[in-house]
Amino acid sequence: MLEHPHDLWLSALQVDGQTLLGFGLAGCPASDSPVAAVAPDAAHALVVAVLETFLDLARPDQARMRDLLKEMPVARFLEHVAARLPQQLLVDRKVTDWRRAPVRYFAHIGTYSQASAGIVAVGAGVPLGRLRPSMLHEAAQLATAFGDGQLCMTPWQSLMLRNVPTAKSAAVMDGLSNAGLLVDAAQSLSKIVACTGSAACAKGLADTKADGLRLAALLQENAVSRAVHLTGCVRSCAAAHVMPVTLLAASPGRYDLYFRHAGMSGFGDLHARDLTIEAVGALLTADSRSNTHD
Repeated sequence: MLEHPHDLWLSALQVDGQTLLGFGLAGCPASDSPVAAVAPDAAHALVVAVLETFLDLARPDQARMRDLLKEMPVARFLEHVAARLPQQLLVDRKVTDWRRAPVRYFAHIGTYSQASAGIVAVGAGVPLGRLRPSMLHEAAQLATAFGDGQLCMTPWQSLMLRNVPTAKSAAVMDGLSNAGLLVDAAQSLSKIVACTGSAACAKGLADTKADGLRLAALLQENAVSRAVHLTGCVRSCAAAHVMPVTLLAASPGRYDLYFRHAGMSGFGDLHARDLTIEAVGALLTADSRSNTHD
């Protein structure tokens, strides 16, 4: 998941002909450089060391790596990690200056060419991560009729049909869309993330899944596509990073609205409190047209 921020990420890289695993904290492999690297055979030990260090140093209210690193320098955190490892961390400019090649965002939705000429892969997003049996059945039929008979599940809560003849890709896209899947990254729902909410979590103060669908419909009506995170409580289980817009549930159907702000902790700048979904939709539509928070 190159474009998705993680509490801990690892990425293979070459340094002087040697394969290493660079790693980063509270960041995104597509846009961040590693803070250090280890040999591939030390990867498991590194992950365990990072997790144990976090558990030792983080307070109960610091649920994410980003929360801890706001108060602790990365270098100090790495000192604690290094003390748990049998091998030395590799901190070198060739590691810390390394960046991945640019990635195509939202490549898991829509079509893109495969290595062999004349065939493509077709990807479709699952609305808010919930794949209904009817969706799965229709996708399987399309994979059998037009692809190689296989469905690939992706880390982006989407599925992919591979080895589809280019001439048949439009029919596959139409079929997936008719099944209720998302085939266009411009669709408002494709950029909305929601936790399980009160429907399945005792800590959730609102039905974030249902409210996410309502918000997506409102934004779609106004041709607005915004990255929005709905969370039922402050734990932010559905997003390991602060998204541009966060809706924190205050009570059933009502949310506090935050805009991400680099200079502010938590979800960012509190823009408004106790809003209905309709009020949120109106504010985000007006904000998108004024470009204040782009």
